Amino acid sequence: MQRLWIVPAAFFLAVGIAAAQTPAPSPAPLPPARRAWVSYATDVAIARRLAVVAEAQGRFDGAALGNAQQLLLRLGLDYSLVPALRLSAGWHYVRTDPETGAADYPEHRTWEQAQLASALGPVGVSNRVRVEQRWVGAGALGAVAGDAGGAKWTRLNRVRYQLRGTVPVGACLPRLRCYVAASDELFVGIAPGDGRALSPEQNRAALAVGSRVLPALRVELGYLNQAGIAPAGTIHVRAHALTLNVTASRAGAR
Repeated sequence: MQRLWIVPAAFFLAVGIAAAQTPAPSPAPLPPARRAWVSYATDVAIARRLAVVAEAQGRFDGAALGNAQQLLLRLGLDYSLVPALRLSAGWHYVRTDPETGAADYPEHRTWEQAQLASALGPVGVSNRVRVEQRWVGAGALGAVAGDAGGAKWTRLNRVRYQLRGTVPVGACLPRLRCYVAASDELFVGIAPGDGRALSPEQNRAALAVGSRVLPALRVELGYLNQAGIAPAGTIHVRAHALTLNVTASRAGAR
């Protein structure tokens, strides 16, 4: 069980290498965006192995980080099959400011994921695979040109793989012990309609310092680098984000 993480890691590495070999347009580079992502996640046990999980996240953009870019709300059920393996599923709501002058648009997702925890000496390793079924609003509600019937929806599917490692670093604040966390997450579209079954969409690399400030409360402050390709596949985008993540767990171990 502890070595099963090698299989998804190898698969997504192969997908990433294949994508790098695929010819792509060379558009003019865009200036990197500066963002701030703030999230709060929690879970509430409803049975010995079953819990309700919830998350709220705000993403802000702009030179002064004063523009609300996205609101994300997630709700689901989490089942611990064994201590090292958790299975989850649920619903996700997203509202996005497209930054093009158009009105905000909504998105609904259903998602399923598996998360496997293991250890390599003092390094904690977490592998997460999430599959998403997405319904993305094609514009603001009722604001699509020539449409009087409300929102139009586009159906998309994708799979995400995240590899995350944590290393304890000892005391960093009075009465608190800290750790350093590094992660990388690859997003891959499924059957996007361009003739390829799998099509990489974006990658997120992150580095953070965290601490368990209470037995059931963890706080992380870090940096995230988001690189990807616009839906049309022609515009490369990159963002630098300051991240603040607060996690409240029923067992203080997530």
